[in-house]
Amino acid sequence: MDVDGILFDKDGTLFDFHRTWSSWTSDAIDYLCRNNLSKKELIAEALGYDPKNQTFLKSSLLIAGTAEQAADNIVPFLDNISKYEIEEYLLSSAKRVKLIEVIPLERFLKNLYSKGLKIGLVTNDFEAVAHAHLKASGIHKYFDFIVGFDSGFGIKPDPKPLMAFAEQFSILPHRVAMVGDSTHDMFAAEKAGMYKIGVLTGLASYSDLAPYSDVVFDNISKIEGLLN
Repeated sequence: MDVDGILFDKDGTLFDFHRTWSSWTSDAIDYLCRNNLSKKELIAEALGYDPKNQTFLKSSLLIAGTAEQAADNIVPFLDNISKYEIEEYLLSSAKRVKLIEVIPLERFLKNLYSKGLKIGLVTNDFEAVAHAHLKASGIHKYFDFIVGFDSGFGIKPDPKPLMAFAEQFSILPHRVAMVGDSTHDMFAAEKAGMYKIGVLTGLASYSDLAPYSDVVFDNISKIEGLLN
């Protein structure tokens, strides 16, 4: 793989999806529904979350969807709270989530950065949450480009946020690699004409990602071995 830039998804790619977001989702449902058990069941179903086992369905909106989409799905079941208030709660609470790195990210990203690569992050999370998470992990300085669903470039699987990275640094799309844990990431990279690297630190399986990826790894640690 001969590239000048690498784009990463955030959750399920840099941070272990289940270990980072399961407790947060459970707490969010408790907060929004208080002690109303019937509402908790409806909200959990709308989000694609199994509260009993604290696991996510592969179709969960929280995997590749946006906070806005999540709010749209759950606001019909909640009284006396607006979609805006739900989004504000999701934004503020997500900034404080305990992040579980898939590998030691500081060393990994420092090595990539030292090779002269441009490094970017494209997430369907809030841009502000992305900045907060990268800063909390001490890795913000390695990213030349950070966008979320609310940054104005569209949301994956739309290729526009990926193309914005290539255009900003005048890199030909085929010399950019997109790394992600979902088919949304791979579809966006395919449309953008970029190299596609799937990782298994989200909820997608090898069989889910392999048909749409150039390569699938257990985690991001194997990427350095691809670099020329």
